[in-house]
Amino acid sequence: MKRQKREWEVKLIEEFPFLKQSEDGEDGTIYQKYGFECAEGWYELLRDCCRKIMDCYSEAGAEIDFVPVQIKEKWGTLRFYYGYADAPCGLAAFDFIGSGVSIRFEPGLKGTLEDEKARLRHNISQIIKEAEAMSSHTCEYCGKEGTLRRDLPWVRTLCDDCYKKASALVENGRKKATWRWLESGLKLYKDELYDLAYHQFKKAEELATTKEGDAGDNGYLGVALGHIFLIAKDYTCAYKYFMQSAETGNIAGIYMVAEMYKTGKGVEKDLKKYKSIIKTLAREVSFHSGDWETEDCGFYPKVDWYIEDKVFLAKICSAYGELLEEEGRLKDAREEYNLAAELMNEYHNLYG
Repeated sequence: MKRQKREWEVKLIEEFPFLKQSEDGEDGTIYQKYGFECAEGWYELLRDCCRKIMDCYSEAGAEIDFVPVQIKEKWGTLRFYYGYADAPCGLAAFDFIGSGVSIRFEPGLKGTLEDEKARLRHNISQIIKEAEAMSSHTCEYCGKEGTLRRDLPWVRTLCDDCYKKASALVENGRKKATWRWLESGLKLYKDELYDLAYHQFKKAEELATTKEGDAGDNGYLGVALGHIFLIAKDYTCAYKYFMQSAETGNIAGIYMVAEMYKTGKGVEKDLKKYKSIIKTLAREVSFHSGDWETEDCGFYPKVDWYIEDKVFLAKICSAYGELLEEEGRLKDAREEYNLAAELMNEYHNLYG
């Protein structure tokens, strides 16, 4: 089914007869079937190009035999492929992905420039080359001064404002896709299908990873990946993801970092850091009434709390109870153990 023409396309077709498309969208060149495969920002650029082509024919007193074959964006710039009534377009170009270089094959350039037709067609090829070159610094969306942007999922020539909008759309889509992969992995993880869960989590990680190479602001993703690597006994990677999660303020990530300091898996064993983190977590959730001193464990003081964290809250209470017991504060320790049991009961009541 042929799509409806955009307003700017209609204007160009009405102004330049050689841009007419087939009525049913079934016959003819790619252009005649599908029209313009680019955005509105290149309207004035295309209009100027077509007007210059018309002027060439007018100055030469020749009948227009120009045939658009395809007008599109490719790798961020305009591609205007064409032929003539007596010289159809064959292979239009070789495009090299790495360098961005495009080798063009111009139709109908037979004879010398003393030949009127050859001279006319040479001039048209120059007009189109100029338009294509101009597209590399003309925003495809709005027509303002633009720059070729290579850090989006697709290469585009965009102005600063349109680039910001496009980046925001990409980021929003990335976050949604990240959560879809993460939720899928969590379901598989709960079913103990760890190999499958790992692949889902890795997909989520690829989408969530920032330019700096961390797991972005998604604390739960880091915890999920950390646990998968624990199961695989890749403790270095497990520590890496737990730490990334901890740095977002995620309680589960912070607790798991403490556990790794305690066991010495994936990081050098450091009981002092373990105790400092556990005490800091306990202080943050106000699960004690003591007046002990603690060192700064380096994480955000405002911890990210969710109802799903009750399991880790219980683990924190239990771990803190053990530290209190070591200090001989048995009554306080018993209170922490009781609170841990209450939290686990609340969790089971909520989730079964």
